[in-house]
Amino acid sequence: MNYKRLLISLIAFSIASNAYAAALPDDCAQLIVALAPDWNAVHGRLYLLDKIGGKWRANAGPMPALFGKNGLAWGSGIVGQDEPGLRKHERDGRAPAGIFRIGEVFTYDAALPPGADYPFHQVTEADVWSDDPRSPNYNRHIVIDPRNPPDNYSHEKMRGGDFAYRWLIEIRHNSDPPVPGDGSAIFFTFVVE
Repeated sequence: MNYKRLLISLIAFSIASNAYAAALPDDCAQLIVALAPDWNAVHGRLYLLDKIGGKWRANAGPMPALFGKNGLAWGSGIVGQDEPGLRKHERDGRAPAGIFRIGEVFTYDAALPPGADYPFHQVTEADVWSDDPRSPNYNRHIVIDPRNPPDNYSHEKMRGGDFAYRWLIEIRHNSDPPVPGDGSAIFFTFVVE
């Protein structure tokens, strides 16, 4: 697998149609597309697409995809925030639907896989993601003193100690700027073999 290609893509979590293709930035040449059969689906299919000669072509897939435990709801990204229907909210158990940019890569490892070139951060016990709508750091990566963690705001540890957290790619949902309560800590995870 070409990890560089995977990491420089946009993410599209949606019950997608070609109508949203016009919203993609002109310089977008790769996509990760996850398709769900309906809004309450927990499982779907994932495809990697390349833009070749102005047309989108599947490069890989289908592969199994896992969404939120309650399915999907419209999120805030390049596409999603203005769509009618169910909206993503904090702790609703739903993955955001829409088109999103990819943010930073967070990993337990000291380096990305060979050939990969993308901004990344090696996580430690001090790395957390703020998921508390009351926090001024809501939906942001922050570094804390793990020996003396703040007790006034909730957050998610980014070094969970299991394979599911070894590689996290930030999905830029509700990021520019974050709206308190509209959902936080949305990541794409995968297993590197």
